[in-house]
Amino acid sequence: MKRLLLPAALAALVLAAYAPSLGGDYLWDDDLYLVSNRALEGPGALKRIWTEPQTPQYYPLVFTSFWLERKLWGLKPSATRSLNAVLHAADAWLFGAALAALGVPGAWAAPFLFALHPVQVETVAWMAERKNLLSTLFYLLAFLAYWSFRQAQGPRRRRLYAVSLGLFLCALWSKTVTCSLPAAILLCIAWRERRAPGWKDLKPLLPFFALGAGLGALTVWYETHRVGASGAAWALSPAARLALAGRVPWFYLGKLLWPAPLIFIYPRWVIAPSSPGAWLPLLALLGTFAALWAKRSNEACRAALFALAFFVLTLFPALGFFNVYPFRYSFVADHFQYLASLGPIALAAAALSLLPAGRTAAVGILSLALFAMTFDRSRAFHGLEGLWKDTLRKNPAAWIAHNNLGKLYVEADRIGDGLGHLEAALKLNPEGAETLNNIAVALIRIGQPQQAVKILGRALKVKPEYLDARFNLGVALDAMNLTEEAAAQYAEVLKEAPSRSEARYNLALDMMRSGQVVEALPHLRRVAAENPIPHAFNNLGAALAMLGRHDEAEAEFRRALSLDPRNEEAAANLQRLPRKP
Repeated sequence: MKRLLLPAALAALVLAAYAPSLGGDYLWDDDLYLVSNRALEGPGALKRIWTEPQTPQYYPLVFTSFWLERKLWGLKPSATRSLNAVLHAADAWLFGAALAALGVPGAWAAPFLFALHPVQVETVAWMAERKNLLSTLFYLLAFLAYWSFRQAQGPRRRRLYAVSLGLFLCALWSKTVTCSLPAAILLCIAWRERRAPGWKDLKPLLPFFALGAGLGALTVWYETHRVGASGAAWALSPAARLALAGRVPWFYLGKLLWPAPLIFIYPRWVIAPSSPGAWLPLLALLGTFAALWAKRSNEACRAALFALAFFVLTLFPALGFFNVYPFRYSFVADHFQYLASLGPIALAAAALSLLPAGRTAAVGILSLALFAMTFDRSRAFHGLEGLWKDTLRKNPAAWIAHNNLGKLYVEADRIGDGLGHLEAALKLNPEGAETLNNIAVALIRIGQPQQAVKILGRALKVKPEYLDARFNLGVALDAMNLTEEAAAQYAEVLKEAPSRSEARYNLALDMMRSGQVVEALPHLRRVAAENPIPHAFNNLGAALAMLGRHDEAEAEFRRALSLDPRNEEAAANLQRLPRKP
């Protein structure tokens, strides 16, 4: 029982530190991951997550966890946020266990420094970053199993190896940044045993390297072809990428040492490899490695060398050599260093533990300060409006923050406020198709569809494949009573995305208006099957009534009313049906 007290206390501290965010709503792409994710709905959803992935990344364990949450308690952001906080506490505790297994001084202090550091708020309070939390959990469990395997004998040794490999696969199925684990294990062998790893050390890790390379390559493909990390924003020269790779680690180390200001969208650097100054961070990084290597006989330098090596190795996927979608807005983000931060934090904990006196007090004071900063930072993650406002206070040039805050205000019918932010976003990013689309939505709402059509034409010129803009062009044309032209836009959307129910629904309504009721029926049936809402059944009933199929129409109107007994339109349509003799 006593063994559970410390992890329970750590979990309680984490929940308390994140209290301002726990009752908050969904953020940014949480909607894509949890709320409107069709992959989580209906019969066979679990099978589809694993075998027919339609999700932004092939991280099936993450989406399985969201599917399980839906089964247990439905869509409850407070529950999802609380579970994220508990997973973070578990990661912190396993981090301490891994350090203890390695014999690192300060293993008792490291979990508190990691768990309470404010740089982790972006991972914990942003529900879509469940992938960081789950992958780190399995990464640390896989490490612990592998480290035990190295010391075990007989059948237990084989079992531990299989368990470690299975846990590593689970880590990869959560987020492939964990592909660095086998290299990290070799680093730990070199540090712990004071020798260069040999073939005997490398051979059992070959399956780990193979799995990591395979699933890592899959993630790169998904990021480019599914998520959309391609185009001008990612067109960096090899020299620019190398210069960026030298700058990124220093940025993250700086935020660990002095976590202020923490920004959801950091300023996007201009990388100019022709400037000598662009290469100074890389030269400083290489110089630091060289100096630590030269002084590796000194215990402190040796520890710093391995901590820095782990840090840079684990950060490698986010250094700039691969295209990742967030690079569109910034080359750095707090959640990118969640796993990598274990290295510097372990070094800090070891240093504190070696203080000649007052080490417990020092850890306690530092943990208290980190707690206060995390508590304050988590306030910004309570809701979208507060998050975007906090971002703009610290980075007024974040066009995506202006865009998303403007969109939020338009959806809340605060059109004036919304257009103000959208115009600011367009000034910062004149080729922003999303911003043009959002301005058009605002114009449609205030009865200016002609202007919206012009704006959407600009958006589609910038990004011809932008389906949201094409759909809204259909909406604007409908508002101008140009039914045939609107229907053509919806049909174009459905060619590229047959699952877009809203486009299918609008196309069916336009068909009904133009007298193509029979042609509209299959579209209405599919919409009602995929998205069983009252309006879908009501309009299906209306189409059937227009064809004189009154019994079928009555059944659809009654379905609409069973879902929404106050649906006046369905009730009126039901009353209009000819009475049966």
